[in-house]
Amino acid sequence: MLIGVLQAHKSCVSVIAWQVLSAGSSKSSLLLATGCSDGSVKIWLGNIEGLNQCASGEVPFALVAVVATDLSSPVSSISLAIPAQSQHEVSLAIGRVSGSLEIWIWNASSNKIEIFSAWHAHDQVVTGLQWAMDGYCLFSCSQDNSARCWISHENHLEEIFMHSNFPELRESADLSELSDRCYGLTLAPGEQMIAVVRSLDLNLLNQMYQVRTQKAVVEFIWIGGQFVGIPLDRSIDICSSQSTDLSSSNLMWWGSNILWSLKKYENVEKRLVIWDVVAVLQELKKSAPAFLETLVHSWVSVLLSGDPQCVSIDAPSRSMHDMMPYVSTRKLHLLNIMCRKVMVSIHTHHGPGAENGNEETTDFWSTLLVRSETELRERLVGFTFAAVLKRTAYLFNGTSTENCWFPVGVAQMDSWVTMNYDGQVHDQLQSIRSKIKDLGSRIDGYSDVESCPYCSSPVHFESPDVAICGERHTLPRCRASMILCSVVQPLWHCVCCGGTVNKLLPESFFTMQASTMHDEGSLDLSAASVPLCPFCGILLQRSMPAFLLSTSPA
Repeated sequence: MLIGVLQAHKSCVSVIAWQVLSAGSSKSSLLLATGCSDGSVKIWLGNIEGLNQCASGEVPFALVAVVATDLSSPVSSISLAIPAQSQHEVSLAIGRVSGSLEIWIWNASSNKIEIFSAWHAHDQVVTGLQWAMDGYCLFSCSQDNSARCWISHENHLEEIFMHSNFPELRESADLSELSDRCYGLTLAPGEQMIAVVRSLDLNLLNQMYQVRTQKAVVEFIWIGGQFVGIPLDRSIDICSSQSTDLSSSNLMWWGSNILWSLKKYENVEKRLVIWDVVAVLQELKKSAPAFLETLVHSWVSVLLSGDPQCVSIDAPSRSMHDMMPYVSTRKLHLLNIMCRKVMVSIHTHHGPGAENGNEETTDFWSTLLVRSETELRERLVGFTFAAVLKRTAYLFNGTSTENCWFPVGVAQMDSWVTMNYDGQVHDQLQSIRSKIKDLGSRIDGYSDVESCPYCSSPVHFESPDVAICGERHTLPRCRASMILCSVVQPLWHCVCCGGTVNKLLPESFFTMQASTMHDEGSLDLSAASVPLCPFCGILLQRSMPAFLLSTSPA
């Protein structure tokens, strides 16, 4: 759908870049930077809400800054960065056809733009620019077949050498020796890796086979094991008995950059996409398992308590469990991902518990995962019960519930609370559940009667994740509502926990703080718009019923 047209330049617009300014505030704005073939660059400020409400042809963008320079070389690449510690200062990187780079700083408060640094960075066209590490680091690539890293130092940027330092990557081929140009680069979500697009030098390939099929490649370069602008976290402990091909310096930088990245994901405004962080940790479990154990345990201690000294590896599970009710839902999602994708599998395949028969550490992470998911399930049940009470109040007061999220599975959740009532659920949940019991069948859709879609035999509630009918058919339950999932309609699937979701949750569940988990007065019941897993917080994948994928459906 075309929203509108912005007449930005008199000549061809060669490149654009976007950034959100003042993310998380009630009046977030959208920054748009446009580069032109005549060498000019402009910064525009737009209202995000206005983009959804603007009339056809009227785009709510205002020109706020113009880069004034004598250079006429066309702009080939630009990148914007808004440092978290200084939201009113915007860093603008400009790459030109001549190979030069410029850094400009635009002050949103004074509406002034000044040049920070300019230098000749490449011999040919700059084809890619990407800020990283909160604006401390800038990556660039060019048609001269080079990809470079620049670190901010005083009033200029200094180049540092990029290298992947994982042991199994040291023997891999250097793609820069086989390629002739770089066409672009991008940064992984967790900022532990960059990807560079390279075209291959056809003269260096096998003329019979490779030339016909291999035109370009994407090179992935790990960057987290070195200094990339973020100060080193010297609190990280390196085991003296650590046996690894990585140096202590590499481990320190990996640990420091990983902890910095995970800290950023505690902000609910940042979408939970951390595949590169998980990949790094899974590699460390092979090369440095003792270091990984220490690193993740230290992170969990800070995550749950804010004090890494208050939880000991010797007897932590009970105390950590006691802290979980006071932890945000986003932190529990991070904890679940780390436990499930890294720590539980580490001992299953690679860790000392698997080799020496010591199951104590494995049990710790498994128990922590179970308790974290139990806490999330209680919040989910409490959230649903609170939504029922709020909708009931709306109906009583004559308030419209149009476009509001409609809770389902109340009877099944009531059964789950009954199964875990004896001291295993919070007092708050027991209290709100008593209000639900008073409403009973007056709740819309309240029914605990379920039947098997294959044989129509009754299905009794025994587990929130799976059900088995009288004829022994195994049926998945929705992870968000505990009702039986449809066998004929498309469902949502989580690639992390493997759960199936039939009913999406509103985003207000994923931004919950523990102190307001059952406060129906402040509950936001806006309809669900983003498919997120209630136990991992990541984007769900669409899955189709098996019979729809069959070549010969019965």
